[in-house]
Amino acid sequence: MVLRDPEAEKGRRVVLYGEVTQFDTITGPELFMAQVAGAPSDAGYTNSILVRLRDAAVARDVVEDDLVTLYVELDGVQSYENRLGQETQAAVVWANIVEVTSPR
Repeated sequence: MVLRDPEAEKGRRVVLYGEVTQFDTITGPELFMAQVAGAPSDAGYTNSILVRLRDAAVARDVVEDDLVTLYVELDGVQSYENRLGQETQAAVVWANIVEVTSPR
């Protein structure tokens, strides 16, 4: 629910569950992309978010395709260019804790 209007929920702390979809040289060591939901899901995750890291060590064991639990603070919305070169928007969060629940 909080990802429907991330600007209105800015500053709120929540727990999200999801899958890391991009964490590479393009995103850099302090940002990754994930598909998330408010609860663990066997059916897949549907909300794309940008996960910012104040400290890269928080995600030192994280790689693309990992399932994770994210303890985050919502930080609004950001526009970015996706892998297809299209402009898109996603909710942005600051990750305080990243737990790998199922490694790739």
